[in-house]
Amino acid sequence: MKILLPTCDKYQFLVENIIFNFSKYWPEHFDVVVLGHSEPKFSLPNKWSFIQLAEKSSPKDWSNELISFFDNFNDEFFINFIDDTFLTKRVNHEKICEMISLIKNTDKISKIFLSGSLIGFNQFEDTSYDASVVKILPSSPYRTSIQTAIWRTSFFKECLLPNLDPWQFELQNNHDPNHVILSFKNNFPLSFCHFCQSYAYNHKTQPVNDLTKGCFDDTLLDREDLEQIICMFLRNSFLLN
Repeated sequence: MKILLPTCDKYQFLVENIIFNFSKYWPEHFDVVVLGHSEPKFSLPNKWSFIQLAEKSSPKDWSNELISFFDNFNDEFFINFIDDTFLTKRVNHEKICEMISLIKNTDKISKIFLSGSLIGFNQFEDTSYDASVVKILPSSPYRTSIQTAIWRTSFFKECLLPNLDPWQFELQNNHDPNHVILSFKNNFPLSFCHFCQSYAYNHKTQPVNDLTKGCFDDTLLDREDLEQIICMFLRNSFLLN
């Protein structure tokens, strides 16, 4: 199982924080493949690698450059991760391994969110798989959200249409009942916060107001992590203007 982490030159400095963050909260993590445009200016530790994508000219090239990558990606499953995402507690690696086993052995399951990403929409039903795991109903929005999840590669490629930016990818609202999508309603194996918020009207990015708080639970970003992230942001903020 690989973790795929797409990024770009503008946000690549955040990956260095994720490396530090993973070493604390997910030391037994799977191999991470950073997908970007320029070689990182920092060293990648063991279990981390970099693959260069074609330079994009607009946000809509997000899907195009990933299509090119996935044309040569032969793994049946993968975990996606977002470059401005930071873990806020120890990852339950054993539970993630259970979910990997579940998706590998259940043909109809196409995706398993590893947090409570879609629970707020209340369009789900309980399952017999696990007391903490629910089935996201086909009528639910954001089934193609890029929040961290285990994906069946064939389903991701089916959703990866040309000329989509990440937001358009998430808004596809795939309602096909043949694609079973699961999410955790509690006891999330992975909790995280988001660091950056983009403003379309002025093309600027800055830290979110409540960047220390977990997105779907009450976890908090560790103070040591926060101090490092803020320092790194201040050193690289010129990239975001």
